[in-house]
Amino acid sequence: MAVQEKTKGINADIAAAKIAYENTAAADSANAASAMKKVSGAGNSPGAEAAKEAISARKTEKLKEDALTVQGFRFSALADAKTAEEEYKKMVYIRKRMNKDNPEEILAIYDKMIENGLFVTPVGVDFLMRVREYLVESKAIDPGRIRPIETGSLFTQRARNEARAANRPRVTTDLVEENRVLKRKYRIAVALAVIAIILVGAMFVVAKSSSNPNILNYKNAIENQYAEWEESLEKREQELKEKEERLNGQD
Repeated sequence: MAVQEKTKGINADIAAAKIAYENTAAADSANAASAMKKVSGAGNSPGAEAAKEAISARKTEKLKEDALTVQGFRFSALADAKTAEEEYKKMVYIRKRMNKDNPEEILAIYDKMIENGLFVTPVGVDFLMRVREYLVESKAIDPGRIRPIETGSLFTQRARNEARAANRPRVTTDLVEENRVLKRKYRIAVALAVIAIILVGAMFVVAKSSSNPNILNYKNAIENQYAEWEESLEKREQELKEKEERLNGQD
C-alpha cells in the first residue's frame, strides 16, 4: 500500500508539473497582450509609432538571437527549441518537489519520467543524467535498479527526419544496380552480335572459294556437274555415229 500511495503521489506531481507549465504559458501570453495594449493606448502620435517600431525591432532581433538557444543548447529547429523550453519548466517544478533525503522516492520519480517519455531534448536528458548520477553516488540504490536513459528520440525534429529516411524505399540504389545489370547484358549482346556477323561473313567467303558442294554453292555445283555429264554423253554419241558410218561404208 505504501508503494501504491507513493506512486500515486509521483503521478500527481507529474500531472501538477504539466498544469503549472500550462498556467505559466497562459500568464506569459496575458502579459504580452497587456504590454501590446499599453503601447497601442499611447495613441497614434509620431512618438508612439516610433516606440512601437523600436519595440518590434528589438523583439525581432531578440527572437533571431535566442529562439533556437535554450539553457546553453542551440537547436537547429524551432520545434526542438520550444520542446526544450517546455521541458525546462517541467524540470524546475519537479526538482523543487524532490526529497533529496529519500533516494527510493527519487528512484521512483526517475523511473516514471523515463516510462512517460517526459524528457527527450538535451535540456531534459541533462536533468535525467543529473538525477541518475545522484542515485549512483548515493550508494543507497543498487546500480542494477537504475535504468539507462532512453536517447532514441534525443532531438524530436532530427528523430523524425531520420525515421523518414530509414523508412524511405531505397529506389536510387535499386535503379543503379538494375542499370548496371542492363549495361552488362547490353555489352554481352553486342559481343555476340559481332561474333555472329564474323561467322556469317566467314561462311560466305568459304562458300565462294570452296570447290566442294555446300549449302550455299550446292546448286552451282550440281548444274556444273550435269553440264559435264551432258557434254560427255554427246561426245560418246558422236563417236558411236562415226563408227556406225564407217561400218556402213565397208559394207
